[in-house]
Amino acid sequence: MAYIGLRKTYVAKIIDNAYTGLATVGHAVRTTITPKWAEGSLHGDDMTVESDKEFVEADITMETTTIPQSFQNTLFGHTVNANGVTHGKDDEPNMVGYGTIGVEKVDGVRKYVGLFLPKCKFFEPEVALETRGDSISYKTPSITGKGFALDNGTWKYSQVCDTEAEAISWLETKFGAGLLGTFSAFSTSGTYAVGDYVTYSNDLYRCVTAVTTAGSWNAANWVKVAEAVSG
Repeated sequence: MAYIGLRKTYVAKIIDNAYTGLATVGHAVRTTITPKWAEGSLHGDDMTVESDKEFVEADITMETTTIPQSFQNTLFGHTVNANGVTHGKDDEPNMVGYGTIGVEKVDGVRKYVGLFLPKCKFFEPEVALETRGDSISYKTPSITGKGFALDNGTWKYSQVCDTEAEAISWLETKFGAGLLGTFSAFSTSGTYAVGDYVTYSNDLYRCVTAVTTAGSWNAANWVKVAEAVSG
């Protein structure tokens, strides 16, 4: 395979074995996922008679254009409120699900590869600042983390799709049903931005047209992304 691009960076916090707060973290710049293995061999009669290789964890690097303030809590466990972010020495990173989409060329045809890591933990990156010179230099945050296996041994899912929309839908379904995702129910008194997620009639929906005035459910503003999600 030949990867030629990267789209989207999805993260959702795991609470009580469920995903909550699914959102994108800035715009995707770069990601690397490197599995680590425990290996061992048994030798006898001057040859290898047994060999085993087991997954231990994955090293993850997630580089984005920015880390929205709300993700200081989602990813790193910091306190976020109207007064900003409070970074405590005892703050613990949260377990999250992580998803992204790689773009590849297969026999000259563009494909979109959804990658979903169901259980991860990310660590706060360094802050590197410098004065502006004669040219503009962009410095984007690079977050490192670890990926872990679920109790059933699964540590990663992937799916090749024909379109980006299909890959997004596949990822949303993984977040929505992978561990019985928990999202807020639609409220007739609420307003919603494009990209917000709600449950309605026990299904998961993503907002595609901003709801700026509170009111009853309007299906034209939403797209279903997963069924039978616990609300």
